[in-house]
Amino acid sequence: MKNIKNIVIMIIFASLCTGIVHAATTKPFIIRNDKKRLVVKKLTADANGVLSYQTSGFSQKLKPGQYLYARVPMPASVKSAARKYRAKKYKDAVKEFSEAFKTARYLGWGSYCMLYAAKSLDSIKKKKEAVEKLQLLKKVPKDSEEVSWFLKAKQLEADILIAEKEFDAAGKVLGIIAKAGDKKSAMFANNAKGDILMAQGKDSEALFMYLRNVILFNPDKSAPSTKAITEVVKILKDENNPRAEEFENMK
Repeated sequence: MKNIKNIVIMIIFASLCTGIVHAATTKPFIIRNDKKRLVVKKLTADANGVLSYQTSGFSQKLKPGQYLYARVPMPASVKSAARKYRAKKYKDAVKEFSEAFKTARYLGWGSYCMLYAAKSLDSIKKKKEAVEKLQLLKKVPKDSEEVSWFLKAKQLEADILIAEKEFDAAGKVLGIIAKAGDKKSAMFANNAKGDILMAQGKDSEALFMYLRNVILFNPDKSAPSTKAITEVVKILKDENNPRAEEFENMK
């Protein structure tokens, strides 16, 4: 037993060290218009998206349109805002994330900033203001590392809009999410569309949307899959449909 514990500790320590080394070796970079990666020593952006960077002792600048995207390790301003969020100082977090967004949006952290600014506002019941923050995120980022934050932000936007019964606006957001092309986003969009139809009293159409997640994606015990099955069972039971038990056994 002692040997097993020692092995587990060594594995955990090794994984932590790997993460620390990776974080330490991550350097700022710019993806140029020719899609080549330019690794630099120092990289900043101003509120107009003009990048200033240093490489081989030289300082240079790139204007929007002269590069595809850029990324740096999490900026100090974003770290400070995140600390405020974790401390549940939501008003301060909103202020700091909003300020950081002005430049961080050009360095790979725009979606992160608006997601947590919105989550902070949602936590203090300012849903309208939360949606306004999320609406600042217009397009799916070119930076693949930022896409997951963008999708989480848009999912939060859709959730708030549905809860506020702003179904047309929510539908437009779901259209953006559905185009992401990954299974998780597609399942979220299907469930959300089902939720809208249920709220509109269109149970049969909602059933079809939930069933898409059961038919197109094998039940996998994930949260979206479980939600879809739960809603299918609920609708079938309301209709006294004996197939409800069949779907209930899929959980």
